[in-house]
Amino acid sequence: MKKVFLNVIFLIIAILGVNAQIEQTNNISPAYTSEESTLRKGFELQGDVSYLYVGGNFGNSVGMDFTVNYRFTPTFALGAGFGSYNAYNDNWRWYPFFANVVWNFSRKKISPFVAAKIGLYKDDYPDPFSSPGSGIVPTPEETKFKFYIGLCAGVQYSLTKNFALKADVKADLLNIGVGIGVIYHF
Repeated sequence: MKKVFLNVIFLIIAILGVNAQIEQTNNISPAYTSEESTLRKGFELQGDVSYLYVGGNFGNSVGMDFTVNYRFTPTFALGAGFGSYNAYNDNWRWYPFFANVVWNFSRKKISPFVAAKIGLYKDDYPDPFSSPGSGIVPTPEETKFKFYIGLCAGVQYSLTKNFALKADVKADLLNIGVGIGVIYHF
């Protein structure tokens, strides 16, 4: 009887000990949480600078985009933005206004992503491939808003829970290029 009693006590202690270890393991915080990343619900502001390839010239064309997104999940964001692009030594400018969709493939500090932009753009130079200084002045017909679509793929690195850096390659109806940017989550 004493052996049975000791075995039952030992079994109870063993079960309680395993249960305590399981609870203790479940309460240990992971080495990384999504709260340490900008990839969480809420608003974020993005700013990008791009070097573009337009009409056979790479690097002399520069663009900037500013976007406000709302992140519905850690991997999906939807927003709106605008940009300003200068090409050919300031002889041609275009200004896109767009809706922005972003999909991140991971919730980690380093997260690859794809993004798509769709909207309209307005330019103030009718023929970007004519020679600069030709004296061509755009007519009202030539400066109407036109369809704009852009795609980009890149990676973002969350430095803190509110601040991230990103790098990407992009293409739209007018150019291809590479860019860098910052993301502020508020």
